[in-house]
Parts: sequence; structure tokens; C-alpha cells
Amino acid sequence: MKADNIKNIISDIDHLPYRAILFDGTWGIGKSYAVNEALEANPNVCKISMLV
Repeated sequence: MKADNIKNIISDIDHLPYRAILFDGTWGIGKSYAVNEALEANPNVCKISMLV
């Protein structure tokens, strides 16, 4: 997955059959940046970063 797709997926969350999303990918492709950008206008979310 490219980080470009993250914003589209998050914007469609209300139309998807699930309420949790996991974005996985190599370090440095912009996952956190894209998620933060997509969610900045939505105060009704919870973000969890899970580092192994």
C-alpha cells in the first residue's frame, strides 16, 4: 500500500463494515503523517501507535 491511499480509506470509514484500521508498511513512507492529516478535522477518533 502507498501512503497516498490512507487518506482515501480514512475518509470512507463511515461507509466501511469495520471501525478499526491497521496500516502496515515500511518505515518512512509517511503512514503517521497521512493518518494525522486525514484525522485532524475529526475529533471522534482514537489513534494508537503500536511499536514492536
